[in-house]
Amino acid sequence: MSNTSSSSTVNIRAMQLNQAASLSVLVLSLISVIPGGIGLIFNILIFTQLVSRNEAYVVYFFSSTCYNIFIVLIMQPLCVVAASSNLDLANYNLGICQIQWYALYGTRAIASWLIVLACLDRFFHSSSNTYVRQLSSLKSAKVTVIISSMIIHIP
Repeated sequence: MSNTSSSSTVNIRAMQLNQAASLSVLVLSLISVIPGGIGLIFNILIFTQLVSRNEAYVVYFFSSTCYNIFIVLIMQPLCVVAASSNLDLANYNLGICQIQWYALYGTRAIASWLIVLACLDRFFHSSSNTYVRQLSSLKSAKVTVIISSMIIHIP
């Protein structure tokens, strides 16, 4: 009899720990959305200034910021709320699961690759070789953002 009561006590404690962990993850994740959103809004304000609009690297950083806004302000809260309330429709519907996975990981990947492309653009821009310097242009940056977005989002 005492063995049964001790195992039920352990089960109760485990459930309490799971609830506490879920609540703390929910609160910390939602708290991180606020400073992330503020920082991304500041990025947009900086990258849309008239002075820096003519630079090719700004196209990469601005595009990366737009993808990150989608991640931080839409996907992260959606995933946290769905996981914490056990109402995740992706567990029951394959189509929703694929769309959610595609939206979350595809946008994360493209946001990271756009930063890499911005670094490459800065390398091209500072090169002593004139042919390499010509690779850094506003037109090539816009085309590269569009092409890389399509390539990353191909399933």
